[in-house]
Amino acid sequence: MDDESWDSSRIAITFVPIGLACLALAFWLTCWGPKFDLVWCCYDCCTKHGEDKKLGPLRMALVPQATGRVLEIGAGTGKSLAFYDPAKVTHITLLDLSARMLDQCRPRIDHYARPETVHLLQGNAEGLPHTIAADSVDTIVSMDVLCSVAHPDRVMRECLRVLRPGGFLYMAEHGRTSDMGCVHVALLYLASACIWPFINVSYTRDIMAIVRSSGFFVRSHKEAHTSTYTSLVLQKPEPLQLANGAVNHQPEPFQQQQQQQ
Repeated sequence: MDDESWDSSRIAITFVPIGLACLALAFWLTCWGPKFDLVWCCYDCCTKHGEDKKLGPLRMALVPQATGRVLEIGAGTGKSLAFYDPAKVTHITLLDLSARMLDQCRPRIDHYARPETVHLLQGNAEGLPHTIAADSVDTIVSMDVLCSVAHPDRVMRECLRVLRPGGFLYMAEHGRTSDMGCVHVALLYLASACIWPFINVSYTRDIMAIVRSSGFFVRSHKEAHTSTYTSLVLQKPEPLQLANGAVNHQPEPFQQQQQQQ
């Protein structure tokens, strides 16, 4: 065997098993892996640019509007905690599927004005823990959640169930927006294919289609031209509005307000 053939064989022997191992790891992560438990230690660092330029301003605009008993789903490392108004909020439950991510919330809780009102809860937003009763929450906050769950429609149903009638859901989600071109959408599919096996994030979901079929009133809807983010303020209908079919025929105060940013 000449030197060139030997080098090729050595490369194959070295890298083929590595490639197969990577494929096996990606498959395991996609089906059964711990997802965000893998990135808890570097999550804030890795998302700093997006937080500063895209999600951060939306978080700053939405979270201070929360009032009463608050449930934040997909709370992650607790970045929203700095923006809650202690004078308007009586209790905050930070819920996340990853225990390691919730551990990162603790230093932020210590710096919150009323740390005794903040509770950490590990759980799945697609099936909220039984400790959260129906109609028991005044406000729900959701930042980058629908893009990272297997069944976003289930998340919306759970939010509708636990919110009190007239309660608000404040959301900032990234996905397809109405003004995206084909090239932009294709790039989103490529990015999603690369990142999905590790943390199950999809950038290609039609957030407005999910919201419109959820049973919520859309009080505010803003799409950012320069990013994939959509900012939403949703409200759970009152029983009288449900009886009158107001979800399907929204009265004037609840008409969708699509504003381009």
